[in-house]
Amino acid sequence: MPSITRRRLLGGSLALAAGGYGTYRLHRGAAAATFDAWTPAPGTWPLRRYDPANTAHNPHATPPRERPTLREFTTLSTSARRPSYSPLVGPDYVVVYGSGLAAYARDDGSAARTVAAATPRAGFGPDGHLHTVSLESDTDSAPTAVVGYEAADLRERYRVPLDADNPRGLTVGTDEVYLGTEQGTLHGVDADGGRRWRG
Repeated sequence: MPSITRRRLLGGSLALAAGGYGTYRLHRGAAAATFDAWTPAPGTWPLRRYDPANTAHNPHATPPRERPTLREFTTLSTSARRPSYSPLVGPDYVVVYGSGLAAYARDDGSAARTVAAATPRAGFGPDGHLHTVSLESDTDSAPTAVVGYEAADLRERYRVPLDADNPRGLTVGTDEVYLGTEQGTLHGVDADGGRRWRG
């Protein structure tokens, strides 16, 4: 049997001591972390996992305490078999479009404009003008029209008839309005000059 030298005995003892200390540290856990105090801005409602230790405890949260105020502007009537309306909020108006079009002032809810024609798409431009797609173009040759309204009083600003049966999207740019169709064509209308193109 080989003899154990003093070096091997000391090395084994040190390895055993280091392993024991490591096991003790793992069992005990790390020392408690300390964090500086933090106060959120008044009126804020921070998100989940709020505190620095990531424990999801938030003693500073100020969630809403009152129920939100509800306002009913009006009830819209339509001759559609299945009426469908979507809301659209602009800088000065709240617009409901779909089986028809109705616009109301945001501040007091007064009716600003009502159109009985089916309006499947609508959008506000960067300048506050309302642009819509109407399924009544007032012509016999074009089934659809892109209609623009003034930002201040929603007077009709322009009406451009388009040969597009099924409008599928309306994108309002800075200078032009783009309308996609089910057939894959894209129509562009310049609201100021009336220029239009098809791609």
